[in-house]
Amino acid sequence: MIEKVTDPHFSIWINSSAGCGKTALLVKRAVSLLVNKEKNILCITFTKIATAEMHNRIFAILGELSVMNDTEMDKYLLSTINRTVKDRDYVRKLVYTADTLIQIQTLHSFCWQSIKMCDPQHLSKKIYEENQHTFCRLLAQFIWERCQLSMKTAENTTERKLYEMLASLLSNFHLDYRQIIKKLKNDPLEQLATESIDVLSAFAEFLESNQNIPRYYISHNGIIETAINIEIWNTYEVATKINHILLDEAQDNNLKQWYIISHLCRDFLIDETNNKSIFVVGDYKQSIYGFQGASPDIYLAFYDILKQRDPQNKLIQITTSKSYRSSAAILQFVDSVFENVQLCATSHERISHTTNRAEAPGYIEVLPLLQGEEIDAELQLAISIRKTIQNWLQTGRILKAKCRPVKGSDILILVAHRTNLVDHIYTQLNAANIPVNFTGKFAVKNNPLFELFINLGKFLIYKHDDEALIALLKSPIFAWNDNALLKLKTEKKKERIFEQICDTNAGKVLKKWLKLYGTTFDIYSQILDARTITTLSKYYGSETPYYIDIFLDNTLEHERIHNFVYIFSGEDASLKIKSNNENGVTISTVHGSKGTQSPIVFIVDSNYVPQNRDIFFFTEDGIPLLSSENHVRVVQEIRNVKKESIRYEHLRLLYVALTRAEDELYIMGIGKQSKKNSWYEACSNGIAKIGSQDQDGSYYYTDDLSYPMEIKERVNKFYEDDRLSRGTNNYTEKSIKAVKNEQPNSENSNELYYEEKEKLGEMILEDYATKISERTFQIIRGELIHKILEYISKIEKTEKWIDLFLEEYSPELLNEQKNEIKRTVLLFLKKNRNMGGKNEVEVYFDGKLLRMDNVEFGKDTIIIRDYKTGEDKQVSSSIEKQMRLYKEAMQAIYPEKNIITEIIWL
Repeated sequence: MIEKVTDPHFSIWINSSAGCGKTALLVKRAVSLLVNKEKNILCITFTKIATAEMHNRIFAILGELSVMNDTEMDKYLLSTINRTVKDRDYVRKLVYTADTLIQIQTLHSFCWQSIKMCDPQHLSKKIYEENQHTFCRLLAQFIWERCQLSMKTAENTTERKLYEMLASLLSNFHLDYRQIIKKLKNDPLEQLATESIDVLSAFAEFLESNQNIPRYYISHNGIIETAINIEIWNTYEVATKINHILLDEAQDNNLKQWYIISHLCRDFLIDETNNKSIFVVGDYKQSIYGFQGASPDIYLAFYDILKQRDPQNKLIQITTSKSYRSSAAILQFVDSVFENVQLCATSHERISHTTNRAEAPGYIEVLPLLQGEEIDAELQLAISIRKTIQNWLQTGRILKAKCRPVKGSDILILVAHRTNLVDHIYTQLNAANIPVNFTGKFAVKNNPLFELFINLGKFLIYKHDDEALIALLKSPIFAWNDNALLKLKTEKKKERIFEQICDTNAGKVLKKWLKLYGTTFDIYSQILDARTITTLSKYYGSETPYYIDIFLDNTLEHERIHNFVYIFSGEDASLKIKSNNENGVTISTVHGSKGTQSPIVFIVDSNYVPQNRDIFFFTEDGIPLLSSENHVRVVQEIRNVKKESIRYEHLRLLYVALTRAEDELYIMGIGKQSKKNSWYEACSNGIAKIGSQDQDGSYYYTDDLSYPMEIKERVNKFYEDDRLSRGTNNYTEKSIKAVKNEQPNSENSNELYYEEKEKLGEMILEDYATKISERTFQIIRGELIHKILEYISKIEKTEKWIDLFLEEYSPELLNEQKNEIKRTVLLFLKKNRNMGGKNEVEVYFDGKLLRMDNVEFGKDTIIIRDYKTGEDKQVSSSIEKQMRLYKEAMQAIYPEKNIITEIIWL
């Protein structure tokens, strides 16, 4: 095979399975062309990373050749490309001259370069992404020109600073409802209408001024279309500079990209006098970019097109299935999973692999699904994975195939799609001090900490932003209660909230924060000091420091806080995570793992099944199919084709996921039962054919009886410990937000509570996470008991759930303190097992939001119960006032019923 691969006179089409060395073959082909004095070589890669890797590998070989003597060079070339050369001095100089002979580019880069060569009007154009930030930059430029700012100022202002100035203006743009009402009273709608027309006119002018955007910009997605429109392959500058095309990851190209490639090599095979060739490497089984238009059917069809242009049979098809990556056990499992399974509509190929690592031991396990509600089960699964990995690293478990202890960098955790499960795994591993390699995003709106920090930024930009200020005051940092805030609004209606609190402890702190200056990072890092982090950790759990690190990392990219807050206040705003650790566990989507491999692979969301979410359907000509009828035959046919296409791609994604594993593979998932067409269903069927079943229902397979079976026992042990079948509850998302709303009921508690937090911060800094004061414990104890009782009625296995809850949200407590809380709750449940009612009932009364712990609605009676904690168990005047308010509120709603209030001490 290698003789044909490295022969410049043949064109080659290689169908290569995963791990079979596709890139190595491409490198050998490139080196062979270069040493045989070929030129005008175009190597097309799918990503810029692949471009860099290809360049490095080719020039690494040329570098070695440059220092070899004749004998060494002959030996090396024979072993690498199965041929020798006569002009060895030419080969030694290639390390300096090859850049002029071979272009290694993505197709987008090549097309953009060709467009500028073919059409000079594109020389000054810039590539832009079609998104909100581009729009803001264009709007900033319009404002700049419209305001006719001086040239001197313009010369000293970069586009980035201009964008930040616009963001600052937008961040400070607040409409005061009082001013709007005043205008309505004075001059009913005329003034407002005039101002609205001015704004709309200016915006219309902005849109008109940017109609000529195509003259100055070209979108990234528009490059391919432009290349087709101007037919770059017909220009002399392009056509005469391509003699050989090397195409990597060919299955990932879409129809438009294939169209360009097809025209670039249209005469390569027809004319036997020319010395041109095409070398294609791909695998239809790994075509997973359907959302970009890629299709394995197009990939397979393009081979047929080339063969029709090949009267001289210059195109040779080669199939490789010998893996240099995975052990025999892994590949046997893969073959079993895909036995009699089609991966695309046009191929019926029987999938079969061999391995170059026949002696290497392998191990696969499909664990039982973790049952429970999705949000809750995701956290359980993350804890289970963390415990397993932590145990392996701590005990020095031996990775037999490598004859050494397992390292974090040996482990790859894969998901089909991003959910909260990924966030839980990341934070769990971080909390256990296990290094992690991870690139992803956290949605700001899904994390109460991030929302709090954005509100902090809004306040720092504009201190009279009442919504942001109230969010700050109610946060754990200051812990103001609703009564105190409502009192401010009712007593001094004309004064701004910030002006009313200036003399309080919270106000003094906020005034200090307003005086801070510097970059976004400087300001936030001064506020989020050790004391504040400690305070927040009490409410948001042990993961708080990691979330804060993520937040601060993102501030580094934005010099001005106005810009940062404006960008991350959006509905879909998300913070980027990029954690690079050489010895870390890698977390990735399957799409992101393409081209990687790892000794141990976890596939953790195997029971996920993608759905077709398309609302509109189109014909092949792009005509929309619209009808007033609910069921249209042609639409249903298109829907079925789309559904089948999604199913095929989901299976190919599974193929990619499984073939990332070198030695060990663990399949996990969440759900009460295996879903139809899920990876879990496919893997369960596959391993049932070749593996063995354990007593707990898990299946495992190994080709080496001496393989350490304690691996399976250890994984199952930790997995079983966390397999809690629980009822409906969603405390993971909800309780974190709810905890911060549980504050002392005293009207003046805002002052005392902040002082308590300040003292708490000083104390914990001395001995963090080892011991806390009794007073602090009582505060935390009360809050935790309230939260547990809010959800416990929905839980089946209460003891295990309480342990999990306390471990997650109060890691700083001692075991005896956690056990005391657990005993208190269980005793209360035992004594009040027949108590009914609804938990956490909210009622608006007299302009106030009242939150009642438990309300039981009877035929003629309503019982309001309030849970209290504390050692003295005395009913203070403030408690009496609170209960009286509860009774009045409920009586106003249900005047015909008898209202009873009860206090339950815990």
